[in-house]
Amino acid sequence: MRIRRKASIYPILVHVILSMFALAAIVPLILVVIISLTPEKLFWTDGYSFFPKRFSFLAYKTVFQNPRQILDSYAVSLLVTSIGTLGSVWLTASLSYVLCRRKYALRSTISFLVFFTMIFNGGVVPSYILIASWLHLKDSLLALILPGMVVGFNVYLMRGYLQEIPNELIESAYIDGANELKIFTKIVLPIATPALATVGLLVAFTYWNNWMDSYLYIASDNKISLQFMLIKVIQHLQFLNSEFARSTLNLSSQEIPSDSARMAICILVAGPMMIVFPFFQKYFRKGLTVGAVKG
Repeated sequence: MRIRRKASIYPILVHVILSMFALAAIVPLILVVIISLTPEKLFWTDGYSFFPKRFSFLAYKTVFQNPRQILDSYAVSLLVTSIGTLGSVWLTASLSYVLCRRKYALRSTISFLVFFTMIFNGGVVPSYILIASWLHLKDSLLALILPGMVVGFNVYLMRGYLQEIPNELIESAYIDGANELKIFTKIVLPIATPALATVGLLVAFTYWNNWMDSYLYIASDNKISLQFMLIKVIQHLQFLNSEFARSTLNLSSQEIPSDSARMAICILVAGPMMIVFPFFQKYFRKGLTVGAVKG
């Protein structure tokens, strides 16, 4: 009787715990949305609240004061993320497949070089010299795409999945007359869909959240990424809220959103990735377990 009671309580307990974790992830996001719609003056009197006395779109109006710049930056981030993710997934899968082939003579050497990049980083100054002086990519969108094309962690993650593919499957394709390219595109890539989706999602997050490359390499306002443009908006709002700006520009009587504008910017930045993630969730969960020890 006790065993049955424990068996019936266990699923309920698991659901309660998982629901608490889900609420811990969802509630802060809801609060961010509410704060972005709350007038700035209410923060000074009532603080942060899930139920503000009134709502205002002043923060979004302030952020979208120059809609052309927002749209240009969105287009740049979408273009860089799309091209960078596709190119990175293809290069990562190709390199990982080569490292899985036992017949390849330089497999150990290239594996060491990939692993070496995970331990040591060249740094900002050598990277800037390479991109700006040697490759002459200053103020070019390629400067936002090329640096993140191949990441050592993603290569090893992909290789761990490709190693699970039976070698007999590839050998049988050889017997049927297929070459390496056909085996890779027609057999390996379809089987490796979970790993491709996982790596693609990780790379997309990296490209989408990257603002440092725009700061270093981009000089034109119409080529900066969305994240760097929004950082400039935050800096501009911080300046307008300073005592020097209010006394100099006579802004004391105007309400300039600060906290609400930051939350509005968080929504604008996180929105596209929040829409994309559910479509890759099942592949992402399966892809992260590749290479795990099987009992």
